Amino acid sequence: QGNAELLARAYGSLANMHRARGRFEQAAQARETQGTLVGQGEGRAELLFETAMDAWQRHGPASREAREMLRWSGQAAAGEDDRLTAARAALQLCLLEVERGEGSACADDAARSAQQVLRDSGVPRLAAEAGLARSRLLRRTGRSVEARGELNRLLDDLQWYRRFLPGALGAWYPESLAALAREYFALALDGDAPGARFLLEEARHPHALSGR
Repeated sequence: QGNAELLARAYGSLANMHRARGRFEQAAQARETQGTLVGQGEGRAELLFETAMDAWQRHGPASREAREMLRWSGQAAAGEDDRLTAARAALQLCLLEVERGEGSACADDAARSAQQVLRDSGVPRLAAEAGLARSRLLRRTGRSVEARGELNRLLDDLQWYRRFLPGALGAWYPESLAALAREYFALALDGDAPGARFLLEEARHPHALSGR
């Protein structure tokens, strides 16, 4: 059982890596193997969550699969008493619905509550994932000033982790750097802003992506 769990996590990480690089067929193969190893047991909520993110990145917010998988992930997380995956699914579902033009379906207090659960988790990558999602959500709902504030706080946190706790963000950081840059410049911030300089510096030095 222990080996199966370790292998499932390994294949999950491999699938995430392929997804970040746009290798969706390879991601699907690795995810399928992960699913076989997970089966119907614990870890299914997280599997469904990552499968939803695969579909979203591959097909965009119109993906029906992404929406259904996020809902199923939330339900599975409730059954597993997995508060963190439940919060991740709730926040990303909220963002997905806003990007689909169905923002009225997402209550702002629910999104803030989900983000707070992840910020309080003590897991840097989950807090960072939530901060990026929240910034995107605020921007998509026309609250650009708040979105800038959220993203600036996230970038400050990332710089701190990179300086004092390298590796704390795990694979999330290199897999999300492009998304961070897209979000930052989508907000049309001043190119001399600290966050912009940080992202440009990271982009200039590929070794930074490896966490070294």
